[in-house]
Amino acid sequence: MTTTPPPNRDAITKNIVSRWLKVSPDGTTTHVVESMSQDDSLFARLIQNRVFARSENKKLIAHKKIEELGWCRREAVSDKGHYSYMPFGTLGYHLMRMWHESLIVEHLQAQEILTPLLFDWSNPAIYDLAHTFSERLYFAGAVEKEKEYVVRFNADLGFFHLLKAMRITRRNLPMHLYEYAPSLRNERSGELRGVERARAFSLFDIHTVCADFSEAWEQYEILFFKQAKITTTAGMPSVVELTCDEMFFAMYEQKIVDMVRRYGHPILLEVLSSRKHYWTLKHVFYDDNLYSHCNTQIDPFNAERFSLYYSDIHTNIRIPYVICHTAFGSIERWLLINIENAARMDHPVLPLWLAPIQVRIIPSNDFLIGDALDLAVKMNLAGIRVDVDDRSHTVNWKLRKAAESWIPITFVYGDQERQDQAFRCNIRNAAPENMALDSLLTYVKEKTRGFPFLPWNVLEVSRQVGF
Repeated sequence: MTTTPPPNRDAITKNIVSRWLKVSPDGTTTHVVESMSQDDSLFARLIQNRVFARSENKKLIAHKKIEELGWCRREAVSDKGHYSYMPFGTLGYHLMRMWHESLIVEHLQAQEILTPLLFDWSNPAIYDLAHTFSERLYFAGAVEKEKEYVVRFNADLGFFHLLKAMRITRRNLPMHLYEYAPSLRNERSGELRGVERARAFSLFDIHTVCADFSEAWEQYEILFFKQAKITTTAGMPSVVELTCDEMFFAMYEQKIVDMVRRYGHPILLEVLSSRKHYWTLKHVFYDDNLYSHCNTQIDPFNAERFSLYYSDIHTNIRIPYVICHTAFGSIERWLLINIENAARMDHPVLPLWLAPIQVRIIPSNDFLIGDALDLAVKMNLAGIRVDVDDRSHTVNWKLRKAAESWIPITFVYGDQERQDQAFRCNIRNAAPENMALDSLLTYVKEKTRGFPFLPWNVLEVSRQVGF
């Protein structure tokens, strides 16, 4: 079956030029110049990277470390950019997915939808929208007949058609809908960077359906500040890039300036000579390693493409929606961000809620392994992910291996600890603490409050598997 490719993306954008501005919290807007990129601040590094196309050439530890930790690796029998996950990695993946979904439900009161993975390539609206992603598409053919399907590259395709079938009135708006979206984009080989930028990825795609542009701007600001709060909650330094076209900037410059005043930090603003996507405004949050994650776009154009209208209750006039597209970034990229940030610590450790094993018990001799396992069962039932190093090695060897595995809390379990039920806990990047069992359980619960939990049931380290 021959697939008709969409136009080349480079041909679409080659005549579009950018001008770069710095919008400051004091309300000033200035053109970006070379001197702004000379210091080592995160904002200056973003300017170097985005405006002057200077890669930081920072060696990303996480690409190697995620395999060393036994989490995931590229799958040799699949296409490039596709990964398999072992138990620890799968646990981390699901914890991150649960956290993202909890943020969506808590902050947006969004309603969940489900849409297909394949869409008819001969449908004019599907074909037109897919041009946005140019040659970065996967295709599938039907067995029964000569027909081509494009594989979902985000949740937009299904969302637009589902929205068209919904009965929506003005009183339903604004309306938040979200979908967990495993997606495939056939990224160029030279652009693949481990799970950071892979061909197979997954994310929660959120769409806010608005009655008009004024309502869309209100929702856009709400989404912006919720995403800013999320990065703070995650303990992640962030910097923001905003992109719009010249027409939008002429109309909404003051609103952008007012938003930056509220944000309290400078943002980098790219103003395009003309629109090159389906959106007219977009922001992206970058972390300290300049990974992009949270983003939102205002889309006033796809409603017309897919004939998405609601009827005004007074005039019965059909009015096109304006849609905000929002994502917190792919699950895979957030895992990599956390591993990268941990790897750069003097004593690497993941956030306690995300660590596959939160507490490791190290028996001082083989005779205490049974009692240590009994203790682990109690802690496991109390909602702590714990294991016991039952391997036939010295205590020092086990402590060293726990450190190499980034176990956040370890303690040696000897006769005295069995008798007193109190432990000398070694806490990564903190001073050791003497804790009774109840105190240890309380400590872990307090440090992980507000984050999701999943159990871990393979208590003996000797039975755990990895790459």
